[in-house]
Amino acid sequence: MLETVQNACNLVLAPKESTSPAGLERIIALVRRSDTVAVKSEGTRVLVNVIKSLWSSDVLPDTTLQKQRQDAIQSVLAPAYGEALASLVGRSMKYPLLVNEGIVALTLLSTQKDGGRSLSSGETFDS
Repeated sequence: MLETVQNACNLVLAPKESTSPAGLERIIALVRRSDTVAVKSEGTRVLVNVIKSLWSSDVLPDTTLQKQRQDAIQSVLAPAYGEALASLVGRSMKYPLLVNEGIVALTLLSTQKDGGRSLSSGETFDS
């Protein structure tokens, strides 16, 4: 399980010395650009698995990993990720498994007391 959490953190958090976006940001950017339902669905399923991994355990023996996990959770609370999950649920009515995965991930996101970043009036998820 520790490896799964570490891998999820590595996908969500860009290395500090890097100027390029994190892996998950790149995947969600691909999901947004793509016109293919399969690419959109599978890309969003990566997000679902990251969320499930990050929420899988509150207690980690390594305090550094616990800090990375918290940072990754805060990153995943961005509106773009919630929007991707909501789109997965909305376009997947023929596939109950995808709907279920999207709902589970959205439910896990909703368990955070801080929630996501609030949008000011006139601001969109893309801002």
